[in-house]
Amino acid sequence: MNITCNECNSEEHNTALHPGPPPWPISIRSAAENGGEDNPPIATGVVSQCTQVCGGELSEKSCSKICLVNVYPADQPDKTVRMYAIIDEQSNRSLVRSDFFDTFKNDGPSFPYSLKTCAGVIQTMGRRASGFQVESLDGKNSLPLPSLVECDKIPNDRSGIPTPEAALHHPHLRKIAHLIPTVEPKTPIMLLLGRDILRVHKVRQHINGPHDAPYAQKLDLGWVIVGNVCLGKFHPPTIINTLHTHISDGGRPTLFEPCPNRFEIKESFSISKRPYSTEMEDHLFQRTKDDERAAPSIEDIAFLNIMELGSRERQRQQLGCSSTL
Repeated sequence: MNITCNECNSEEHNTALHPGPPPWPISIRSAAENGGEDNPPIATGVVSQCTQVCGGELSEKSCSKICLVNVYPADQPDKTVRMYAIIDEQSNRSLVRSDFFDTFKNDGPSFPYSLKTCAGVIQTMGRRASGFQVESLDGKNSLPLPSLVECDKIPNDRSGIPTPEAALHHPHLRKIAHLIPTVEPKTPIMLLLGRDILRVHKVRQHINGPHDAPYAQKLDLGWVIVGNVCLGKFHPPTIINTLHTHISDGGRPTLFEPCPNRFEIKESFSISKRPYSTEMEDHLFQRTKDDERAAPSIEDIAFLNIMELGSRERQRQQLGCSSTL
């Protein structure tokens, strides 16, 4: 039986051993009894889920408890201003930015107070605002606001605002996608609601989902999504640099930037300074600096022995030659 290469028709080798790239696929035409039509081309779909969820700049997105609300003076509901409110149970007071006082033309004296954050404690001053109402976007819930303290240290990270797109791309959150308002780029984050208004923190409904998936909560001010809503752990780079690559968790190089919201903890064990002991209980769980060092193989040991014997033989020959001279 003759063996023939399907690419070059050579009888000296088979197709698998052909030197060069694999042959181009042969297009197959439809049978004549079906009319002889060409097979319709199969369109390759472009997945743009990450663009829709993370945004046009393909940056990572992690949602938090931020609601779009209406705020107005209690006695003047016609002067409603729309703003984003951060629901922060870690704060013991509700805060507003300085723009809040300019928007409502509410000016007054400033009072000193202490602001304690992760960076430490600072002494600052701010105005107070009282007599305001906060209302959910659908108008079903209206709550009186406590005394608001002026503070410009309120986080202004708009990437944490929940979006309908983020809910649509997670199966367990699709049913509430229409209940989450579209992001309004010109609406500022002006209000932070702390524990002095407990009602806004109470969860009325909860959608959990898989263990590592984002979850949703229904508050009096609307639905919120909490967690990283990225569909993958890598993001295409915003700037292409052919000289710079990243290393993935498995050790493979990639041009995609790893998602910074993924954290991995590696324990660091202290190396024991105690001398080695022959007792099992003393050295059974003892850790040393050579624990992760790869041991040489049998072939490596044999090669080193041959090299060492050869080196000794050459040294003896050199010593014999020098003594003869």
